[in-house]
Amino acid sequence: MTPVYISDFHSVCPKFLLSQDQSVKNMVDIRLLMNQKRVALDLDKPIERKRIEAKVQRFGLANSKIKERRTEVGDYVVVLPGNESELTFFNSAHLPTLDSRMSFYSDRVQEVFKEFYPVQKGESAPDQLIHVSCTGYSSPSPAQRIVAQWEKPSTVTHAYHMGCYASLPALRLARGLSASAPAVRENEVPYKVDIVHNELCSLHVNPLDFDPQQMVVQSLFADGHMKYSMTRKKPKLGFEVLSLLETIVPNTTELMTWTPGSTHFVISLSREVPGLFNTYLKPYLAKLFEQAGISFQQPLIYAIHPGGPKIIETVEAVMELTPDQTIESHDVLTHRGNMSSATLPHIWEAILKNPNRKDGAIVVCIAFGPGITISGGVFRLCRS
Repeated sequence: MTPVYISDFHSVCPKFLLSQDQSVKNMVDIRLLMNQKRVALDLDKPIERKRIEAKVQRFGLANSKIKERRTEVGDYVVVLPGNESELTFFNSAHLPTLDSRMSFYSDRVQEVFKEFYPVQKGESAPDQLIHVSCTGYSSPSPAQRIVAQWEKPSTVTHAYHMGCYASLPALRLARGLSASAPAVRENEVPYKVDIVHNELCSLHVNPLDFDPQQMVVQSLFADGHMKYSMTRKKPKLGFEVLSLLETIVPNTTELMTWTPGSTHFVISLSREVPGLFNTYLKPYLAKLFEQAGISFQQPLIYAIHPGGPKIIETVEAVMELTPDQTIESHDVLTHRGNMSSATLPHIWEAILKNPNRKDGAIVVCIAFGPGITISGGVFRLCRS
């Protein structure tokens, strides 16, 4: 198969930085505010601050695991009580509608696309664009709206609603599109497929849900945006994609779900998920490694999607990894949280920025999502 490479990573930071301590306080204050408004309308029973604080602090992820995250939703950084008028989504007794959340998603993602593509004329635009998201939908999509403004004809493919592992299926799509493109002669501009991730996980918070699982989710997920390119020309800094493989674990479809609800998207995440890796991870990786022509005995870097701290820790235990092999995965979780499909690309970018990662190093990528789906890839680092 013709070699393909990914490079030119470019992230756009969401507008607001949220410390984990601030996040915990915010989860309490917004819940109390909405509850007070609902009680005034005789829609709910009063709740005590101490009760909510105890539950949030017990089940929410402490800053020993995540120190800060980013969000596009300004409500999470409003100082409460006393500034209720500054809230956009959670300033009434009722949850914001799904329509209002999707409108917010579309407007903000269109702004991000303009940052990714400030000027696009002629050959500077990609030949193909793959848009990846599981947190917002509109048609035409923000990707189609930006491409419609370009002079160079480009095609948009949507890779939607796969969740945290979607960057790897997006690479499979990009590799197929690259393989079908005409050969590029020396000194010609290479055929380029761009992959863009836009995830606004914090848009789907439900402050009226006091389930412990939701406390974990609301203290784990964050927002993120990333763009990168695939070509058949070896970059000065990037990765050669050696193999991609995906499988669905039998009889696990109800352990992780992501479903559009009446007011927001609803996630369920079972505690059983990390335990599956004890049985299924090594056999899966054996197939992935065979496809890539590598072995377990080689020095390897691991890019593990941090579905939560327990996910990374379980993979490290099963594979008997050293801290150096997974340092970028931990760093991204600590400072960015779980950005769904945008998380692995942020880890890839961190590996490229780490001067201790040398040319030719082998990177093993692992991500998980509804299915339960295990998706992975093997890269070779290019640093000339």
